[in-house]
Amino acid sequence: MASLRNLSRRDRRWGEDGPAARREQQRRRAREVAAFLMSLLAAVAAGAVLAFRLSATVLHQG
Repeated sequence: MASLRNLSRRDRRWGEDGPAARREQQRRRAREVAAFLMSLLAAVAAGAVLAFRLSATVLHQG
């Protein structure tokens, strides 16, 4: 996956590619960003569940 710094860079040969190639590149980039956001959401959700379970354990014991 492209790094966040590379997301704003344009391909030097962008104008030489046909419309189908440009569409495919845009779709690929959209899939990469969506996959990254979903994995980030999963990690945040797992952290939230862990924090909730730990706080519930501490409150129950304390």
